[in-house]
Amino acid sequence: MGESEIALLLSLLEVVVDRVECRCEICKQLCKKRAGWFLPGEAEKAAELLGMEFKEFFRKYLGVDYWMDTVAGNTYVLAPATSGMNPGSMYGFLPFGACVFLTQDELCMIHDAKPYECAVADHNGIQGGAHEAVAMAWRDHQEEVYKLLC
Repeated sequence: MGESEIALLLSLLEVVVDRVECRCEICKQLCKKRAGWFLPGEAEKAAELLGMEFKEFFRKYLGVDYWMDTVAGNTYVLAPATSGMNPGSMYGFLPFGACVFLTQDELCMIHDAKPYECAVADHNGIQGGAHEAVAMAWRDHQEEVYKLLC
């Protein structure tokens, strides 16, 4: 992927500013199937919301997912852990499961600091090219992710 394509994808993140506030059954099902990705810096805000140190928050609530790119290599991103995985580790090959922040009342425990992808998801899932754009936003933050895993 060229520099201009990456710039275009990252500009999508600025365009997609409509944060969705829907709690219908269709939207709740998204939270039960797969967790959305944080943008760099967002997970720290969620840790702060819960009054936790970030490393502790990572070990208790987060996982590392990845964007597969056969040319540039994988880009690692932070996302809420899902049911069936060990928080503080890599996502499995099939990263599906309920988000760790989905409460028994089917509400988001970190709603005010939820991941970018969750904030922009609608009845059809994540808007536009946001998934790839979020991955591209993580490209300059790979060292941070590696340190969390070690």
